[in-house]
Amino acid sequence: MRALSDILPERNIVDGCRFGCDPDGSELCMECQEKLKMHGKLQVRSAKMEVVDLPVSATEDMVVGTLDIRRALHDGIKALEPGLLARANGNILYIDEVNLLDDHVVNVLLDAAAMGVNIVEREGISVRHPSRFILAGTMNLRGPQAPDN
Repeated sequence: MRALSDILPERNIVDGCRFGCDPDGSELCMECQEKLKMHGKLQVRSAKMEVVDLPVSATEDMVVGTLDIRRALHDGIKALEPGLLARANGNILYIDEVNLLDDHVVNVLLDAAAMGVNIVEREGISVRHPSRFILAGTMNLRGPQAPDN
């Protein structure tokens, strides 16, 4: 699966977008919507698709995003540190041993995959961004959730 990244195609994304928005897509993040309103158009650049690995130890904050502590402490600004769903937008999200993930994390992933959007509400921050990705995974049949034979 990881070797697939060598042959993945290029795609257009909004230049400078933290969420990898597709400039031709129907869903844009709030930051890209603001840029579009202000300038009437979005700057576009080409980027190679990638395979984004989701570790078995992933937490909900790692997946959806969390408060950017550095910006909060340094600048006094409440901002979002994007999670793996932001990086996976327009890419392939690969989960090795998906059955070993925490059930809540799996539910969050499936919700984002079904809706095509990630909504993050943390510590007074509310951010919505597109989360359209190809989901691929494997299962560990010898893990703690494997059926007994």
